[in-house]
Parts: sequence; C-alpha cells; structure tokens
Amino acid sequence: MALGKTIGDREFSKFVEDETGKIAVRTHNQFGTAALVSLTTSVVKSSAGFLHAVNIGGVSGPTISLWDNTVPSGTLIHRFHADAPVATYLFDVKFTTGLSIKAVGGGINPQVQISYK
Repeated sequence: MALGKTIGDREFSKFVEDETGKIAVRTHNQFGTAALVSLTTSVVKSSAGFLHAVNIGGVSGPTISLWDNTVPSGTLIHRFHADAPVATYLFDVKFTTGLSIKAVGGGINPQVQISYK
C-alpha cells in the first residue's frame, strides 16, 4: 500500500516519492557548518537562524562562548569551559540577531564545528 502525500486537505511536504514509487523523507534545508580552529572571534551568521549542534573535538582547549549577536556580547547562548569533554552537543535553538563564537585562553587552538541554518 502506497502512502499518499496528502490526507484530506493537508499536504505532507517533508515526504516525497522517489523514482521507484517509495515514500522518502525530504532532506532540503540541511544545516550549514562552520569551523573554529584558532583563538579568535568569528561571526558564524549575521542574521537570525537556528543553532543545531556544536562538536568539540579536543580536550583542554580554550573557553568557547556562543553568542546570539554578531559580536561576542549580548545574549550568551552557551559557554564551554576548557575541560568540556569531546562530544557533540545538541542545541536546536533559535537565535535572533546572529551567531558569533569566541575562543579565549588555554593556549591550544580549538577544534570546534558548528551546525546551523
């Protein structure tokens, strides 16, 4: 039994039919990525958006702060301290002004990857 893309008057746009007639999940609007690999401040996005995840790839690195702003001030989204474990941290939160990241201290370059849109 094939699933339709509509039920009543509702269209389910996240599902599409592939070339074999099977229903598949649409993968548009995927996340962009940005990397921070030096002790600096970087603007990830200069407008409103969505922070999906942050990957920390090294221990004993600098303190890393994420800001809802185009400069490292204003609304703090999160701060990773130097002893943050290597992991992927899911946020799935909106930011309204922009997204900036700042790495300070530690003397070791950060290994950070950010997923956003």
